[in-house]
Amino acid sequence: RVNACVVILLVWVVSGCSRSPEARRDKFVAAGKQLIQKKDYARAILQLQNAIRSMPRDSESYYQLSLAYIGVHDARKAVLSLQKALELKPQYPAAQLTMAKLLASTQDRELLEEAEKRLHEILAVTPINEEALNVLGVTEWGLGKREDAEKHLAQVLDHFPQDFQAALG
Repeated sequence: RVNACVVILLVWVVSGCSRSPEARRDKFVAAGKQLIQKKDYARAILQLQNAIRSMPRDSESYYQLSLAYIGVHDARKAVLSLQKALELKPQYPAAQLTMAKLLASTQDRELLEEAEKRLHEILAVTPINEEALNVLGVTEWGLGKREDAEKHLAQVLDHFPQDFQAALG
């Protein structure tokens, strides 16, 4: 009976080890995303760290990890995860936007200017990006660029009036 348990355990371990790194990463990222949706950020962090261990050069795993860190209000670790995601994939729009949002949430002029730069880069690729336009308007307002802020926020109203109505109602 003990031999049968050992054999079953060995088969289980070997079959788990035979999965490709991509398959393991995909499983952990999917689990992490589900946990983020459920707002179970601590467990999501563990799953996403496992994804990174499976494939250390995967930008998506680092990006998702940043979202989990945002969920637990750990801005420092969120920024570090975003930096790694962007190091691995510099033109990652979702990571660029998330980084810009974090930078824009400060009162530091240099960080606001960095957020503004990133947002302009995003809008150069996707000019009608509601979230980027919103964040850019708020960022410009914080930088004292009132006319630019009003222009970008007006663009949001022009292109997405239903969202404004939903926010009011």
